[in-house]
Amino acid sequence: MPGSAKKDGKKKKKSKKELEAERLALEEQKRKEEEAARLAELARQREAELAEQKDREERDAALEAEEGTFESERQASVELRQQMVGHVDGILAARDKEEEWDAYISCSRLPNPRVEAEVVAYLAEFIQLPEKPSFGYLESDLAEAERLHALLETRYSRSIDYRDGKADRYAFNIREARAAIERKWDALSAHILQNSELFPRESTENLLIFQDFPPSVRFCLWANYTKNPRHKAFDVADMHVTLPKSLTLANVAIRVIHDRSDSTLMDLSLQQNTTSRDDRLVSRHIILDGVIFFSLLELPELPKTADFWTIRALLANDLSVRHVPYPFPRGTEEGEGGDGSGDSGGGEGSLDASSPNATAAAAAASGATGSNGAVGGDGSTAPPGSAPTPVKDDDSAMIISYSVGSELFLHPLATVKWWCAKSCTWRTEGISDVEIDRAKGTVQFKTSVFKPCALVQEAFSDFPSEEWRLRPVLPGPLDPPPLFPSVRLSMNGKWSDLEVEISAKGVTLIRPMNDRLEVFKGKWFPPTLFFMKLCRFGLAFASPCSFLDQNTSPIKEDNECYWAMATRCTQLAFSAHKANLTSVNARVFCAMVYTGEPEVVAPPLLPEVVLQESAASAEGGGAATEPAAPATPAAPAPETKPGTAAPPSSDPAAADAPPGSAAAGSPPGTAPDSSGEKQAQPGCVIVANYNHVISTKARKAYFISNEADLIKWSAECKPHGTLLSVLADVASGEAADMHLTSTVAQVLAITSPLNTTPVDMS
Repeated sequence: MPGSAKKDGKKKKKSKKELEAERLALEEQKRKEEEAARLAELARQREAELAEQKDREERDAALEAEEGTFESERQASVELRQQMVGHVDGILAARDKEEEWDAYISCSRLPNPRVEAEVVAYLAEFIQLPEKPSFGYLESDLAEAERLHALLETRYSRSIDYRDGKADRYAFNIREARAAIERKWDALSAHILQNSELFPRESTENLLIFQDFPPSVRFCLWANYTKNPRHKAFDVADMHVTLPKSLTLANVAIRVIHDRSDSTLMDLSLQQNTTSRDDRLVSRHIILDGVIFFSLLELPELPKTADFWTIRALLANDLSVRHVPYPFPRGTEEGEGGDGSGDSGGGEGSLDASSPNATAAAAAASGATGSNGAVGGDGSTAPPGSAPTPVKDDDSAMIISYSVGSELFLHPLATVKWWCAKSCTWRTEGISDVEIDRAKGTVQFKTSVFKPCALVQEAFSDFPSEEWRLRPVLPGPLDPPPLFPSVRLSMNGKWSDLEVEISAKGVTLIRPMNDRLEVFKGKWFPPTLFFMKLCRFGLAFASPCSFLDQNTSPIKEDNECYWAMATRCTQLAFSAHKANLTSVNARVFCAMVYTGEPEVVAPPLLPEVVLQESAASAEGGGAATEPAAPATPAAPAPETKPGTAAPPSSDPAAADAPPGSAAAGSPPGTAPDSSGEKQAQPGCVIVANYNHVISTKARKAYFISNEADLIKWSAECKPHGTLLSVLADVASGEAADMHLTSTVAQVLAITSPLNTTPVDMS
């Protein structure tokens, strides 16, 4: 029947029990699938752990089996290094004899800096003062002191380069020679002040004497005889000084010495504290455009004439000067917080509270004094026993403006600070409103501190280098072989770039180059001396490691790597990698022998050795984590002409592209890049791990790495006990010249491209 057929065609609705049963069945099936997947994952993890454990045991056993070979390689490395040291010592000894002979035939009266007795005898005679000091006398002494300093500075830098243990002696003699010059400045100032009637006055009737001592020193002495607050400024060549009212009313003289000499800059640099805090170097400063020495001196009474007699008041019988404390209240000593008081002084030449002239000068300088109270900047007197009242900057500060010229490499944080001789640091208390016009090359600041002041900036602002490259310089196809093989080191810091050329003759500057840096053009310097001179222009690429103990880890291990790299510097090229900023105990880099044709116009860009630090300092028991992905060496950028910056890569993926890919660059002989120059193919990855832990034992291990896992060595190569042995596998043939090897290793130890430990700037 039609009705029954329609009824049979209807789908029967499931009951609640049937639906519940189906749901439970699906959940059970899903649970079983998840359990099966979990068990499979556990089995896979277990299998991977067993495979990893087996691999660890095999690698640990391999290292254990190679211990004897490692020791032999270390011993061979030590012997080769001793042989190199002996060879270089012979060259230096011959050079010393030649220098001594040149000094002998030139009849130089300067002492031999290597003979301590000669230096001591010379300084004992040099410090003697004439009865009547004069500008001509001081000019000849300054020139002679600079010649002596050049000898001592060269010997000091060589002592640092070759670690002969005599650097402290040369530094002491540099300080003594500088102290003798400071004593001569005091003698000349005392003579002028005691015989002021013999010198012409300016239109204001005050005494203003200016003398230029080419090429690096300017001297000015201003004596306030009128006590007129309207006469509150004076000019010294390109320097303008505006005085506060307290000084225009005081019975004082102001001495300004702008000293750009190498001896002064070297002396203050050597005195800076280099103590480390928690294995980190405390911040240091470099001086730009010399030091300005401000001194506030007691002004003696004017001489009186009676008949044929002249009665002259003498502050001291030994031609010394007396320094007036200014402007801070009494009871505050130099070196304490919030200090800036007093000029450098002490002993017989200092102005103490018992001196009548000292009391009068201090009273005039500060406005008013109390018999038992502290002196305020506004002339008020604090009650006895109360805390000193700070002096307002506007009431006591001088305004100084002067020119530093252009073409200095000023960092954004460059500023003016004063030198605290007690703590041997640069400080800012008492200096304010610093304005630096980089376009015009001028500096203006306020100071209430009569101390050595200078435009300074952090010495390690460019450390660590963001990029660096070390590569050989090869002649063109038509050029004869060079007499002295050389390599070039390029470094890109946060604020500055640098490229130098290194040979057996020393180090010379390639870029940057400007009129101020012309002193480096075509000249070769010992490594330490080169970087000391370079920092005086704002290019500070000496690393913090160069100021610390070279026998500490990992500095010692890094220096061994630098020496090994230097032995192959004419065959391999090296460059930095961004992963070098992330690890602690390991260094990872690539090496490859250059086989392409050299360029005709400029030295070719060789295949880079990419250096980085492993993200894992230990395996197995180590606490460090493994790198997220294997670090692939970046292709080198095209070579540029000296003095110009290398063009940045236009492809952001180029740094991480795999070897041989379009982003990484083509091998030599293949398609050139957009600049028309060939790109080098990256070489094998090499690991230098100073604390390689596989199971429990820590070892020093050097090996060619597996590209898939940087902490494992390649199956085709075995590990070594020294980096020298690994590089010998990569680049066969003779090592570089021993003298060149020594010089390159010294430059790398100074710049420390492998070390990326941050500097404490606090």
